[in-house]
Amino acid sequence: MKRTITVLQDDIDQGCEMVAHNCPIARAMMRDLADIMSENRRPCVGKVAFSIREHDGNRVLHGLLPLEATLFINNFDGGRPVEPFKFEVELTEEEGWIRLD
Repeated sequence: MKRTITVLQDDIDQGCEMVAHNCPIARAMMRDLADIMSENRRPCVGKVAFSIREHDGNRVLHGLLPLEATLFINNFDGGRPVEPFKFEVELTEEEGWIRLD
């Protein structure tokens, strides 16, 4: 399923560098994917991919980030100026995921 994510200035202002669950993109995903989020789910955003995880760590959905999102993350985490933007992601359901600790 394809979805649009819109990173707002508030997401940038409130987001944390190098924090996968509270970066601007994760904050935008919490809002823009509210229909699939729950008290037990949160996004985990990496440099090139993301996942929606249950609080126990199990992945439910995942996908790749487009180049503009990866560049945004690199700039934000590097302390360089960034601006609000939007991008599309393809959400893929996770099948047979087993958490290894």
